Amino acid sequence: MLIVLSDLHFAEAETSHLGRLSVNHNLPSIVYKAFFREIAEFIRDDNVKTVDIVLAGDIFEINRSGFWLVDSLRPYVNNSQVEADPALERRVLEILDAIAREPRVSETLLLFRQLPELFKRPVRVHYIPGNH
Repeated sequence: MLIVLSDLHFAEAETSHLGRLSVNHNLPSIVYKAFFREIAEFIRDDNVKTVDIVLAGDIFEINRSGFWLVDSLRPYVNNSQVEADPALERRVLEILDAIAREPRVSETLLLFRQLPELFKRPVRVHYIPGNH
């Protein structure tokens, strides 16, 4: 079975503030849990041997993080300017770590890891980066 999920837009919430208001655009993991439970019910008696999940498009909101505003380093460079850059790589990893620490995202990522048990069959996850 092939499941394609796109535009999940997982984001870090540490830097997402409007004044004193914190903003968290990540969906609660219960949304994903309900979706995957429906699929588990659907394939319960089916001849599906494996499940392939394709994460397509904007999965991680790396470029919209406020962490880009701490200095002059920015996520946007022309393709002709792309080169090995430890500072840029460190920033991207810092943002990915912040995204993974965000409780709603962390719970959802754990749910993805538990899918083989839920589906009672092997699950392979594939990632196709999006336009960001």
